[in-house]
Amino acid sequence: MIKCDFDLCIYNRDKKCLLRRISVSSVGCCEDCIIPDLPKDVLEMCKKDLLGKFNLIHEEWKS
Repeated sequence: MIKCDFDLCIYNRDKKCLLRRISVSSVGCCEDCIIPDLPKDVLEMCKKDLLGKFNLIHEEWKS
């Protein structure tokens, strides 16, 4: 399996690409990557939740 660090791609499972072969662009980017299109309300909810977690970690780090 091919190592992959791009967690948003649908082919990424546990830092490995599920595809047997991929195409790489001249700048080194995978051309087979597919990022799912999330509904706006789901995306905003995830962003808000993650930002809250980051803020909590930041507050704990400051003290």
